[in-house]
Amino acid sequence: MKLAQTNVFEQTNMKVINALISVACATFKQSFQHRVERNVAGDWVDSNLETGRFRRDVSDSFRPIAAMIAYLKGLGSDDQDPSNAGLEAELQQIQDRYTSYGCYCWANGVDNVEDLGSGSRNVDAVDNACTELYRCYACVNIDYGAEYNELSYTALFQTGENGDRTISCDSNAQQNGDSLCSCDAKFAQKIVQTQNRCDNGIMLSDMGLNNCQSEMYRTIAGGGSYQCPMGSNGHPSNEKCCGFYPNRTPYNEFRECCATNGVDDQGNFVTPDVELVTLDTCEAMGGQVVVSAEGDPHNYIPANAQ
Repeated sequence: MKLAQTNVFEQTNMKVINALISVACATFKQSFQHRVERNVAGDWVDSNLETGRFRRDVSDSFRPIAAMIAYLKGLGSDDQDPSNAGLEAELQQIQDRYTSYGCYCWANGVDNVEDLGSGSRNVDAVDNACTELYRCYACVNIDYGAEYNELSYTALFQTGENGDRTISCDSNAQQNGDSLCSCDAKFAQKIVQTQNRCDNGIMLSDMGLNNCQSEMYRTIAGGGSYQCPMGSNGHPSNEKCCGFYPNRTPYNEFRECCATNGVDDQGNFVTPDVELVTLDTCEAMGGQVVVSAEGDPHNYIPANAQ
């Protein structure tokens, strides 16, 4: 995987740093193989990342995501000299911390976006964040893989008047780019949230997973010795997805996407709340089985209308 040399240029009073990345992700029985161009933009980018920080000889896909995490963690400022920012060391630390870890966090190393779990349990809340990211990637592939050969997006780093930092994906014209951007942005947000909870002594996540990482789960690629126990094989492939990006999940023939409020007072079908349930249980719960409309993953239609 090659990360292209970034070019800084002015666009609506902001400079965009381009990171050209080739990503290969085999996860949840889905093949995610696209060239991905991740662009990060905004005043913070201008003030904290020097031209050339994302160099041609850097072979990884994590640097732009590391920048998202650094931004949401509150590092740097919007009005400093980038030559004095000194964030390269922090970006490397973030990359080292959240890759080569557990069963799903770039477990084979940052050059290999491939999960080793294949059904194994998450080792902690960070590993679960990586699981959700891979599921989101898998749905991008399912929803758009047959139509798009290359994916790209621009993530805008925005700081509000009250100092709150957000990552916006709204500027992307193509749905696939917006969806992929939201996958990465949610991952960065969850990583920061998990770390904050750990730092504040909140040890367990809502799922009962440890919010604090342990080096006992550092994989061989990262200098550790952890080897994820392989889960069971032979599960049917995931061919559809349910939910709305970035909370969209692939599913197989043994589950169904269930809408719980998909009809308005006039009996018209509207955008519903949806969730994955076991096959043949949705209607018994008072819901309606739905599928995504072809070419529009956020538009649902009744499954019997296909």
